[in-house]
Amino acid sequence: PTMYSTGRKGDIVAADTPGGLHAPYTAIVADPDATRLALNAQALRDAGYTVHCARDSDALAGLLAAVEPSVVVADTSLSSIEASAPVLVVVDLDDPAELAAMNPSGIHDCIAKPPPPRELVHRATALISMVARRKAARQKTEALREQLRQVSAAVRGTIDPQEIAQHVVAGFGRTFKADHVWLSTFEDERVPRITAGWSRPGLE
Repeated sequence: PTMYSTGRKGDIVAADTPGGLHAPYTAIVADPDATRLALNAQALRDAGYTVHCARDSDALAGLLAAVEPSVVVADTSLSSIEASAPVLVVVDLDDPAELAAMNPSGIHDCIAKPPPPRELVHRATALISMVARRKAARQKTEALREQLRQVSAAVRGTIDPQEIAQHVVAGFGRTFKADHVWLSTFEDERVPRITAGWSRPGLE
């Protein structure tokens, strides 16, 4: 059975998933409607999520301060939140007031209410994956820039053309995880003839 602990009013925390297995993802489900809250939370829990529930903005703020969710599934009325996790808003698409109440800066996706359980799980999981891929891409890009900045700094530290070339091939090899890098200048009266090579350490 799933074990629960109750904190403040409206704040129900699921400690373990059915069978005592820890879920791969953690979700915060926030909704003032008790029936909808229970259904949405159970759908995610059945899919293996660890689920924390909130009925109001105070309980939601408390959970966001206490846990690091993989995703937040929030009713439109509770969507004006600051969360580092992706936010999936449950909204009545036929209600102009609910559409206007959404906070675009904190929302990554929305789903029509009431969401079918399987669709809710699919959308929440897909949102987590999408945000994770974007974060990984940003980190990879920043790491690439930092490596290239190091190459540039090494190049600026010398005026010897051959040494510069060696910094370039070694730096590019490490940055782009190449097996071999070869650089050769074309014959030109303005540029000395330079040939430089680099191979990944341990590679024949």
